[in-house]
Amino acid sequence: MYSAAVIVSWRVSESAVRYRGVLRGFTESMGPPARGTLTVDREEVAVEDGRRDSGRWPHLAVRAIQASSSSLQLSLPDDRLVQLRFLDDSPRRWEELIRHLVAEAYERAGRGRVVEFQPRIVTR
Repeated sequence: MYSAAVIVSWRVSESAVRYRGVLRGFTESMGPPARGTLTVDREEVAVEDGRRDSGRWPHLAVRAIQASSSSLQLSLPDDRLVQLRFLDDSPRRWEELIRHLVAEAYERAGRGRVVEFQPRIVTR
């Protein structure tokens, strides 16, 4: 089991980004940050920050994984998105760890080899 202290923000809304009338993508608005803990083990990922969105999800339920220089985002079931800023750790290191665990879970479940983790998890 691995865990890290994080600042947790949950997506509260999403807006379309258009340029010259053409949809180019979407931008998320994140809710208020709260201190919390990210925990992962061989079976699941857990985010705990004392709010109702906190919870545990099996690796097979994680829909996408994306890191930036300062945070890690996980797309979760029910169209939830969580952003995690690490207090004493590297988002890149955690991205690699979670990708590895998710890929192992897909292989164990016979769902194929993961070849892409964002904008959604894709297998071959």
